[in-house]
Amino acid sequence: TLSVTSVPVGTISWYRDAGLTNLLGTGTSFIPPDVAAGTYTYYVTDRFLSGIQCQSTGTPVVLRLDPLPQKPTISAPNKNSVCYDSCQLEKYTMTALPGLSAAITSYQWYLNGIAIPGETNQTITLCEPEHSGWYTVSAVGPAPSYCPGPQSDPWEVTIHTLTNLTNPVAA
Repeated sequence: TLSVTSVPVGTISWYRDAGLTNLLGTGTSFIPPDVAAGTYTYYVTDRFLSGIQCQSTGTPVVLRLDPLPQKPTISAPNKNSVCYDSCQLEKYTMTALPGLSAAITSYQWYLNGIAIPGETNQTITLCEPEHSGWYTVSAVGPAPSYCPGPQSDPWEVTIHTLTNLTNPVAA
């Protein structure tokens, strides 16, 4: 929603063109009709309500809609559990595979629905017991908005510790 922040003297009008011939709406708030990625320019005017009802010149308002990256998928080993060994040999690596989409500047990984600070690379490596849980990832679009796209389908990972392993029954 675009909004006029100054105090209007009359009727606020929103136009598609600089010639002010294609009226899109009136009022101090305006919801642009354009939804596709691109750059759009609208022109807003203020018209006196009395006298000869003079109208101001159109003030351009530029709106840039950045494309959202598509939903990525997670590529990971089919075995989704490893044993904790102080991160020496057993590590679990997942990779975000982007869909065909606009430019991607980074990724954001999530554990149980919460963004993991600093995990913005295409891959993530897990090896600690506290890394157990459900993972998703989203691709992040270009500057200046850095809009995150939709999150991937969830992928469960378990890092077993000696305390969560069940001892076998004696034979």
